[in-house]
Amino acid sequence: IYLSRDQPRLALDQLGPLPEQPRSRAEALRIRAAALTRAGRLEEAEGSIDALAELVGDRAPATALAAAHLDARRGSWVDALARLEQVEGAGTATAAQAAALEGSCALHLGDAARAEEALTRARDLADAWQRTHFEASGSVVGEWLGVQALVWGARARLDLDRPLEALELLEGQGAASLRRDGRSLDLGAWARHFELGLVSITLGADDGLVLHLSPQGEVASSVVPHGRVEVTRAIERLLQASWDGDEGRVARLGEELGAVLFPPPIRSCLQRAGEDERLLVVLHGALEALPVHLLRLDSRWLDDRCTPVVLPALPAPTPGLRPALVGTAWSLLGSPLLGGTEHPPLPEALAEVEAVRRVLDGPHHVATGASFTRRSVLRALDRRSPLHLATHLAADASCDRGVLSGTGIVTSDGVLCAEEVLACAPALPLAVLNACGTAQGVVVDGEGLMGLARAFLQGGTRNVLATLWPVEDRAARLGSERFHALLAAGRRPSEAAAGARRHLRAEGFASG
Repeated sequence: IYLSRDQPRLALDQLGPLPEQPRSRAEALRIRAAALTRAGRLEEAEGSIDALAELVGDRAPATALAAAHLDARRGSWVDALARLEQVEGAGTATAAQAAALEGSCALHLGDAARAEEALTRARDLADAWQRTHFEASGSVVGEWLGVQALVWGARARLDLDRPLEALELLEGQGAASLRRDGRSLDLGAWARHFELGLVSITLGADDGLVLHLSPQGEVASSVVPHGRVEVTRAIERLLQASWDGDEGRVARLGEELGAVLFPPPIRSCLQRAGEDERLLVVLHGALEALPVHLLRLDSRWLDDRCTPVVLPALPAPTPGLRPALVGTAWSLLGSPLLGGTEHPPLPEALAEVEAVRRVLDGPHHVATGASFTRRSVLRALDRRSPLHLATHLAADASCDRGVLSGTGIVTSDGVLCAEEVLACAPALPLAVLNACGTAQGVVVDGEGLMGLARAFLQGGTRNVLATLWPVEDRAARLGSERFHALLAAGRRPSEAAAGARRHLRAEGFASG
């Protein structure tokens, strides 16, 4: 698990002493060699590979693959390819990893055609195994190959002058993890639906790729020369600065991240943009935790330049129709009774629900206080009407199951888990999840952040307004009022969200 998350030092800490039983010892040596190689401790890795060879033979697939990874880490691409010839006939997982490494070596040697063939073979092996064996939620592509293999495959297609196929590879994997069906995407339709087109950002262990598809069908691309651990740490620093209210540091870190993730070939699409023109930003994996509105491009906040619409993947083959929200009956839920619980009070939550009800006007389904129960939320999900939640999101032991994070919606009579939300398949026109960290979750490689927002998206909701961090009670209420006022005035959900953020900044709240 730690290796798939690019945390080799933690993997080494977890390994402990080598077991005595030969088979277990061989597996521990294989993992130790991989972790040491990834951590850059190459001499120690070589020692583990020698010990593995003594145990299973120097021509065993596990030994050959470990030695090939070490050669590649040293930049000896030709030697690594020679080692990989010994992996023929290996099991599916080893064969898939060997094919991915072959693709990487070929890419570094300038043989894009061989790289594409090998990386396609690697992905096909992983996909075939998953179709016949893998039943739990998760991604074999992510766990066996890592997102880096997809980045390499896309780069090979770019080198072969097939940029749209590069984008199709990355977005096809993301869409499959979100929708789990075999329908193909119409990327052109998605790009044409947004005035500024579509930007896709994917990070692997070593580097990443940013691609922009314009509404006219033109593709621009740029390599991100940083791995996801490095970028994730930069995102965490940006979030911390925002939580601390350090506006100067937020601006500086936002400018640095903006330069990395929106390099000149990509940001050219924004040169003449207006703030109401929409840009679809598809963030994969751990990047879903990125608050794109805190990115700064040429000393301006991104959502002062345009209206960003953020998704973890494309949820349908083509964009859907604009949801009918004005004059529609909403489900307005929140302000749980919290007496005797460990959760802090929410003095503004009731006022928030009432303010939203007044803005929307008309008959709505309202449940607050004692009537805000698990059952009231389940009924709201079943109604398939727009939803506004004003409550806490909390970790709960009863929710610690399945692939989604062990969190749930706090109601007056208990917690409704994210997995329970997903089981309802809530195909709502819009869900406003106004609680702390509703966009967060557990990172699953090849999948993304698996939490409450993901439960709604995967369940069929196509518009979700969620939060990335703790929300100050009064800011939540004021932001919700402005958001719904803009919706009532006919603005799209993305435009209303951007307008609400600008309003809060103008009122003196922190940039978050």
